Amino acid sequence: MDVASDSGPPSGGAAHVRLNLLLVSRSANWARAVRSAAKEIGGSGISTCGARDALTRLAGISPHYSHLLVDKKDADGLLKELADLANEIADPSTDMLMLGMAESGWPHIPTIKAANTSAVREALMTTPPRNRSEMTFGAIELRAALDGAMIETRYQPIIRMSDRRPIGLEALARLNHPVAGTMLPDQFLPQIEKAGLAAQMTELVSTRVLADLTSPALNRTGLRMSVNFPLDVMLMPAALDRMEEQRAATGIPARRIIIELTESRPVEDLVTLRRSLDHLRDLGYGVAIDDVGPAVPRLAPLLELPFTSLKLDKDQVRQVIDSSEVRDFLAQTIIDATELLDGDVVVVTQKIVSKAEGQMVPIDPDDPEAKRALVEQESVRVLRRRGELIISETRHGFICANAGVDLSNVPDGQAALLPVDADRSARRLMERIGALTGASVAIVISDTFGRPWRRGVVDVAIGCAGVAAVVDLRGTPDALGRELVATEMCIADEIASAAELVMGKAAGVPVAVIRGVEPSWLREASVHDEIIRPPEEDLFR
Repeated sequence: MDVASDSGPPSGGAAHVRLNLLLVSRSANWARAVRSAAKEIGGSGISTCGARDALTRLAGISPHYSHLLVDKKDADGLLKELADLANEIADPSTDMLMLGMAESGWPHIPTIKAANTSAVREALMTTPPRNRSEMTFGAIELRAALDGAMIETRYQPIIRMSDRRPIGLEALARLNHPVAGTMLPDQFLPQIEKAGLAAQMTELVSTRVLADLTSPALNRTGLRMSVNFPLDVMLMPAALDRMEEQRAATGIPARRIIIELTESRPVEDLVTLRRSLDHLRDLGYGVAIDDVGPAVPRLAPLLELPFTSLKLDKDQVRQVIDSSEVRDFLAQTIIDATELLDGDVVVVTQKIVSKAEGQMVPIDPDDPEAKRALVEQESVRVLRRRGELIISETRHGFICANAGVDLSNVPDGQAALLPVDADRSARRLMERIGALTGASVAIVISDTFGRPWRRGVVDVAIGCAGVAAVVDLRGTPDALGRELVATEMCIADEIASAAELVMGKAAGVPVAVIRGVEPSWLREASVHDEIIRPPEEDLFR
């Protein structure tokens, strides 16, 4: 429940403070006390919800809450998680207040003992949002933090968006200050780097990461681990050798470690950085650049370095829906990070094309009848049925299972339909990529089909542009000089199948680049016109 309170000038001469409160309590007494205090302060908004909903709100993009007020009895066992998220909201931080307690157990979290208006008002007025980034530490205090237990290592899951499954973890450092509470990296790491302690900090975190990766709980998952290396540390051969020495001692394969470059200052020595990246890649590590955004100095030459992946700044991702400038930046950045040459064939899976073109429809995944109705809607002819399986012909002319309706690798409650015209989609992609990169590339849009009388599925082309769908070899000689009379090679299908070997079914890789195709194959083409067999040639119709 959300309650907005903006009652005008506050009574009693209290200073007007704009607050946005998030209340986690089922108590009517606390609700009344908070509402009354907010009214007296004036200009305050109040949202009341359960603990789990509060986690979602705090982790979301907006709105920003100035204070989180939590009744421990109604925290549903999520008290620590609420405290962590409240603390990790971008500055100004969300201050947390515990209700009905003498002490919170955290030095930086105050309490409100009684559910009365004056106590709540006083607590809100005396705990304004704090800016922890302004805190400074001396060298002795920083060394003590690294030597003691103040530095905590946490793990943030990396989730594949297509199916929301974890594919990796990122190690995050936090400083648990006795007064300020848990501090984020940008609130203390610049001071550690300035004090010349970045290498010590990196080794501390790396040691813990490798130790945790050898534990049965993490080791059996096979998840990859990302570890942040500041620029100064990335440029130190001794620091990289120390990391490799630690890793080799644990037996963790280098391929499970991704070293992320974090920049607190612009990169000036690109030659040395390239040497470090080449060295790490030769050892088998992944290397990534963190927080890519328009503000990164000298971004273009950075993207030419041999990084295996890049991480986009979260603020850019948040604005991608509403900002055409951000969309153009992200598209150009991804293109810049991908070396495309004239003659390359870019293979794109049907699923992301369907998502981009709005070919997603709501469906109840637990209702077989709903899926059957959708399949029949997308079919022009049903050939066979067996249980829930339907083999049908789509309006595109494809003979496939369930008319191409797909519930895999999409959010729950949605189904992906085939693109309306995949050849047209391929032409648009080819033109757009050409405009962005200047490279003359071809496009194949792939999907997974079964084959009659054979087990197993393969990826085939459902749309193409710039590369032959079929190459007619009739009239040409075979290896012994005999004339071929019936051979037509479905080049587009072969390219799609080759790309699937590197994209996989569950790796979340929707694009692959095929390089080195026969130049004579690069021409205007169409799956619909060249591959779909007309009825008069169909022996089984």
